[in-house]
Amino acid sequence: MGKILRFSIIILSCGLVYSQTASISNVTAVQRTDGSKIVDVYYDLAMDTLFTYFQVELEVSFDNGSTYQNSEYISGDAGNGVLAGSGNHLEWNLGAEHGGMYSEETKVKVIATGKFIEVPFEFVVVPAGNFTYGYDDEIRNISYDFEVMKYEVTNAEFAAFLIEAYNTGDISTNGNEVRGFYNGDNYYGPGDYRFLAMWDSRISWNGTTFIVEEGYGIHPVTGVTWFGAWKFSVFYLLRLPDEEEWEKTARGDTGWNYPWGDNIDGSNANYHNSGDPFDNGTTPVGFYDDRLVDGFQTTDSPSPFDVYDMAGNVCEWTASQPVDYPQDRIVRGGQWEWGTVECNSSWYTQWGPHNNNRGGGFRCVRTISTTRANHLLNQQNKSR
Repeated sequence: MGKILRFSIIILSCGLVYSQTASISNVTAVQRTDGSKIVDVYYDLAMDTLFTYFQVELEVSFDNGSTYQNSEYISGDAGNGVLAGSGNHLEWNLGAEHGGMYSEETKVKVIATGKFIEVPFEFVVVPAGNFTYGYDDEIRNISYDFEVMKYEVTNAEFAAFLIEAYNTGDISTNGNEVRGFYNGDNYYGPGDYRFLAMWDSRISWNGTTFIVEEGYGIHPVTGVTWFGAWKFSVFYLLRLPDEEEWEKTARGDTGWNYPWGDNIDGSNANYHNSGDPFDNGTTPVGFYDDRLVDGFQTTDSPSPFDVYDMAGNVCEWTASQPVDYPQDRIVRGGQWEWGTVECNSSWYTQWGPHNNNRGGGFRCVRTISTTRANHLLNQQNKSR
């Protein structure tokens, strides 16, 4: 039986546009006796009328509570997007962070905050309900409302994140790559990981700051590993979609092969040799919106929820791990280097999270309350 750590519970409020404290109870913390030096922390997080998901942090003290520091060596029900409920569990890798066993001087603080940040990205609401999933059009259900970025993360947006994260010490450069800290999970330990391979990107480091190649600011970012996409989402209190959220966004309950219907041609999406003015390479996000460029006519091709580039341009990282090889992450959506088969809304592949690819990108989501979803849906309907 492990020794019970003394603990404190505090509720932290932050001056964001939307922020609310959480009610936490029944916290226990036990260090494992298997030599791993991992501490299991269990807690209950009460439901809230405004927020469904919360940001959960752990602060630790090694001097009997005189000073505390935020721990990055946590995984499980921690970080952004934690669901309210009982029996939540996070793992604190005390050995990796502190090097030794805890003592009577050790204290922890569990901090939970419902937050909603107004970030500089355009979102659309995907309401709770049924959707069609997979090649067999299985009917599935997502029981909560969420918002998804209308467009893929662009080079300009990712470069702005890199500049801010570099200034706060969250990332560093190492030659032609950007690296940073990842908290770790069941397959990858906490430590320093590649976030961006600049040789597969339009973003570069000039020795002072990050710059985007001229003309590519509104193209989707490429060369981003899953770790880099994860860090971007956490930085803005967002998260990566799981594959069910991604597919619901792409096709709703239509059963269509593609976000706009059952047929595809070069006017709908950017795939290999599709004939667009940027062939072969990325197109600006939202390019397929009925615009005419250099004699090339596009067809307006959003998903049923008015989300663009869910087929082609760049494929997108998700938070989901395949059952057969859970070290990997599932990738969705096709890309400019591949054909029309991969543009099918049900298609997927899997990459290791270290993978950086000149055809790979991502977008983010956030879960919201029904009250906020209804308000935003009313606004969306009025604007159409």
